[in-house]
Amino acid sequence: MSLFWLAGVLWLVISSSNAMADFGTSVCLFKQTTGLACPSCGTTRSIQALLHGDLLEALTINPLGLFGFAAIVMLPCWFLADGLTKKTSMFLSWNFLETNLKKPVFYWPSILVIVANWVWNITKAL
Repeated sequence: MSLFWLAGVLWLVISSSNAMADFGTSVCLFKQTTGLACPSCGTTRSIQALLHGDLLEALTINPLGLFGFAAIVMLPCWFLADGLTKKTSMFLSWNFLETNLKKPVFYWPSILVIVANWVWNITKAL
């Protein structure tokens, strides 16, 4: 999981650079193939808006960016706390989440949130 975190942070840094502005095209394979935004399109720009203190802009671009931002901030702190205290709370929480997301009472609302976000992205022609 720490590799995914590192990849996310590196992507955020790279996409914030001028090199990505020169790239000028979407890197989203789904969008390139179908012409439609995927549920996560705009997440990077949403996180960038949060880093600039613009919560309303971040929510407008992609509300799921809040979860990405929270993960970028929270995960390293959690890893460090677990390492220093020699606990496994991160691992236990991940197992709890993984187990519960297999239950309909949790996965149906999760699916509905993702679909609603997808409709939001398509509606605003992201």
